This record gives sequence, structure tokens and C-alpha cells, in this order.
Amino acid sequence: MLAAVSDVFVENYLPGKLAEMGLGYEDIKKIAPHIVYCSITGYGQTGPMVQRGGYDSIAAAVSGLMHITGHEDGEPVRPGVAMTDLATGLYTYGAIMAGLLQRYKTGKGLHIDCNLLSSQVACLTHVAANYLNCKIEAKRWGTAHGSIVPYQAFKTKDGYIVVGAGNDQQFVTVCKILNLPEVSKDSRYKTNALRVQNRKELTDILSTRFSEKTTIEWLQLFEGSGVPYGPINNMQQVFSDPQVLHNGLVMEMNHPTAGRIAVPGPGVRYSEFAVSHPKPPPLVGQHTVEILKGMLGYDDDAIEELLRTGAVAQHEILFLVSLPRDLPMHLEIPAWLSAMGTLELTFKREDRRRRGEERRGEERRGEGREEKRREKREERREEKREERRREEKRGEERRREEKRGEERRREEKRGEEKRREEREKRREEKRREEKRKEPWNTEKNLAYVKELCLIILLALIAVHSIKAVVNDHSHEKAESTGSDLG
Repeated sequence: MLAAVSDVFVENYLPGKLAEMGLGYEDIKKIAPHIVYCSITGYGQTGPMVQRGGYDSIAAAVSGLMHITGHEDGEPVRPGVAMTDLATGLYTYGAIMAGLLQRYKTGKGLHIDCNLLSSQVACLTHVAANYLNCKIEAKRWGTAHGSIVPYQAFKTKDGYIVVGAGNDQQFVTVCKILNLPEVSKDSRYKTNALRVQNRKELTDILSTRFSEKTTIEWLQLFEGSGVPYGPINNMQQVFSDPQVLHNGLVMEMNHPTAGRIAVPGPGVRYSEFAVSHPKPPPLVGQHTVEILKGMLGYDDDAIEELLRTGAVAQHEILFLVSLPRDLPMHLEIPAWLSAMGTLELTFKREDRRRRGEERRGEERRGEGREEKRREKREERREEKREERRREEKRGEERRREEKRGEERRREEKRGEEKRREEREKRREEKRREEKRKEPWNTEKNLAYVKELCLIILLALIAVHSIKAVVNDHSHEKAESTGSDLG
């Protein structure tokens, strides 16, 4: 019943366990096809490792995070906080929001598989890309960066400062602040690629200089330089940092058992509303009765039976009694409790009523804020539509101008071709005219005539010779024929 009136179902059992109890995705989908069902595990829903329990440190080891974390010459190190758990939570949050958006569009729910291993491997980013594309095995760099130098922590007189020179100009600025002009001019450090090659020599020089002043002195020198920098803070320094306080990253709230507590606030801020009246994480069973009665419609007797049998638990309950009017007030509590006729089980109705009023008030305020947001969204959409119309108009004008320009270019091309043809025609006419006007070269033409006469003479001699040979041959043949006849 609860799934049928819910939007999201989140579970972190080993794959298959909830299905054995009739609470797997396929089971829930039958009664709540709209449900966004999110499973969080160590390694996913299928595969050779699915039956292993998921723990942050183990996933950090298997995913390679520990391999790239730690001192360059030291052993693998676990990050100071459960980064794999946190990354998986953030991936889960985004996936659920995407699932709800998908359901809003299609009306259908879906199953989301989030797991520690996949989340951490996805977070390897450029380290993974270097290996996948170039087969470059990753290594530990401590606080340094594998491909940018300098970009690391440096020890000062009383602490540490992290400085990063992301480009060559920033490196020159760092050298200027450190009063090391000769280093910025050194050919070994002119470019980042060269600085990476000569990392150790350069780091030793910079480390020696950073150790000469305190952290606060260096912070003052780097202020306004345009170079990325910052101190390594302890927790006291973090939560007294002016920017941390300005960003509202400390939130106080009342806890039902621990009293007044403070926790880190959300890492985002919204333009349309501010986070106010934060609530502490709920206790186990804190809202059991509220959900059973308010959402599922159980009556008091049914809820009391569930509580009595231990099927459910409720953290916020009080045992109040109906006392007889003539009860002696001097009796000890156990005496009047035993003398009392019945024990009435009731709950903090007034507290629930107050919370309900607060919730309804917050909902009304939320509706008002939502209405304003809708109006602003509509205004922004109208502005975008107007901008699109202006852009379309500008695009149409550009197209018309381009068309006119194309026509001008074609016209110019035709004109240029016509002019080229006319120039060629005039050149041809000029050549013919020059040829006609060329003076007669007597000596040259006389040589031509002599050569022609010589050729004709030789031809006549050849013809005469051939004719003589033919005649001689005919005469000889005639004589020979006469002799034969005689």
C-alpha cells in the first residue's frame, strides 16, 4: 500500500533479497507502475561480484582510487572522507531526479541501478582517459598534479599553502612573488612541458623559498595576483573562513534527542528561495504513526496492535493515563498506576497538529513561491521566444543579404568574364594588326627563296636521273628482245 502512494522507492539490499520477499522491482511495479525504484549496491545488479557487500574502502581499492591517492613514494591511502559513498549518493540523487522527470514525461516509472564501483570508476575522469587512450598507467602524486607544474602544496614556516600555475604567465607571476626572476628566465622552465620534465629541480627551488615565510605572509603576497592559491586549513579554520560562512555552509537545527546541533549546509544556493528551518535527520520510526494514519488511513486500534506486536516502531510516543477524580494525590506513581482502571495509549497529537500546521503553512508559502517561479519562468520563456523571433528575423535578413551578395558576386563574375573576353579579343586584334604592319625583311626572304630554288633544282635533277635510268633500261630490254628474235 505504501508503494502505491509513493513516488520513489530506495533500497540497498544485496541483489535478489527483496525479490525473495516479494518486494523486488517487478513486484512493486505491478501495484505501482509509476514508481521510481532505485537500488544502491556495491557492484551492481548483475555480474560476478554482485553478492559481495559494498563498503567505501573496498570500492575505493577495487576502482583504483587508492592506487592514485597518497605520497609519490608512499603506500596507497584512503581519502579522508568516504568519497566513494558520497559520489554514489550524488549519482543516486541525480538519477532519481532524472527518473522523476522521465516519469513526468511518460507516466511510467523505472528501475535505477546505482553502485559504489561504477560511481567511483566514473569519477576517475582524466586518469582513466589517459590509460584508455594512451595506455599510460597512473601513479600517486601526493598533492602534486601529473601534468601541471607547479600545482601542489608547499610547506611554509607554520603550515602549508597550495599554489597552481595553470599557464606560463601564471608561472612568471609566481616567480615574481617569490622573488625568483632567474627561475622564470631559465630555459628549463619556459613552458609547462619543460617544467614537468624538470619537476624535481623546480620543486626543490620553490619549496626552499616557500619555507622562508609563514602561510599568512604568503597569502598576503599572492592576494590579487591572479594565481590560484589557498592554505591547507584544519576544521577550526574551515568553519571560521569568511567565505564558508558567507556561503551559508553551517546550518543549525534542533535534534529531538541530541538538542541543538550544527551540520554542513548544502553545497548549492538557489536564486528563488533560501533553505530555512532545516530539519534534523529522522530517528528510526519517528514518523511511523504519521505515515500509517495520515497516508495509509490506519485507525488507532490497528496502529496500536502493530506497535504492540512489534511489527512497527514509533519513536515519539507518550503513555498518558486517565485518572479517577477521587484519586489520592499523595500516592506514589506505581500505586496510582496500578489503581487506575485503564491505560490509555495516545500520541503527541498536539505536536503532530503543530507540525501539520507548519507543513501546511510551508506548503502555502511554497505554492506562493512556486507561483512566482512559474511567472518568472513564463517571463523567461517569453523573453526566449522574443529573442528567438529576433534571431529568426536577423537570420532572415542575413540570408537575404547573403542572397544579394551572391547575386552581386555572380554579376561581378559575369562582368569579369566579359571584360576578360574583350581584353583577349583586343589582344588578338592587336597581334594581327602588328603582324600586318611588320616590315618586309629582304635578306631573310631572299634566303627562303634560295633554299626553295635549291630544293626545286634537286627535285628536277632527281626526276631527270630517274627518267634516264628508265630509258636505259627500256633500250637494253629492246635490244635483248631483238637478239632473241634473230
